[in-house]
Amino acid sequence: MNKWKKWPVCLGMAMLCTVLPGCSGEEKDEGLPAEYSFSDEEKLPALGMVEEKEGTVCTVETDPETETESYVYTGLASGGEAAKEYVNQMMEEYDCAVVDEQGMKQQEPTFTEESGSVILGKNSQDETGMLQLKVEWSKDSCTVTPALVEGITVQDGAQNNLTVDEAVSQLESMTPQQLGLTGDSMAAYQVYAQEGYAMVDDIGCFCINVYTLDGVGSHQIEGTYLVRVDGMGIYRLNRQTNQVEPLQ
Repeated sequence: MNKWKKWPVCLGMAMLCTVLPGCSGEEKDEGLPAEYSFSDEEKLPALGMVEEKEGTVCTVETDPETETESYVYTGLASGGEAAKEYVNQMMEEYDCAVVDEQGMKQQEPTFTEESGSVILGKNSQDETGMLQLKVEWSKDSCTVTPALVEGITVQDGAQNNLTVDEAVSQLESMTPQQLGLTGDSMAAYQVYAQEGYAMVDDIGCFCINVYTLDGVGSHQIEGTYLVRVDGMGIYRLNRQTNQVEPLQ
């Protein structure tokens, strides 16, 4: 069974950065990090270097298995706005790109949903790996997880990806039987895409709902589908089990 999850950052010098006990085995206070380090030579600016925001706390959490550090910023006025500002800064000033976990360039999300995530990538100096920044946001927080991913580089694949309108049209061109629905024509249904991306086995997908109208004019969801942005597959979501299966 395929796995799926919803995926699809500027704070200030006054923030407090704390290492949690139990994560790295020590607790200490230090200034807000100015940059994230991927190696001795390669670093990228940290979230929070544009404007000062009072009352924000940065906590460094370390995964006990992978020893990967994540920087958790809480107390933000808007996690989505903070993420948007940081992503735009990194793209405009530091040659980063929005990518998937395989390094393929993706469209930038809208950041309008209350929670979500995006991956920024930049090739390492020797072109053998990718400097990766995973940015996750919620209503009032952001988490940034830097990592050096060996063997993957940023690739210009976005021009071959579907747009959200093309993904909707792809479903509308299919028959109800192909989508596991009833009826003779898709004219009885309305198709709408949700904002942002969902991930199926680490591949970006558009999340699209198919509705019918009941007798009083209310919309009723008849099916939820995940259309891969590369156009290479469509999955149907079982909302009760939160699992997806590829359409035959």
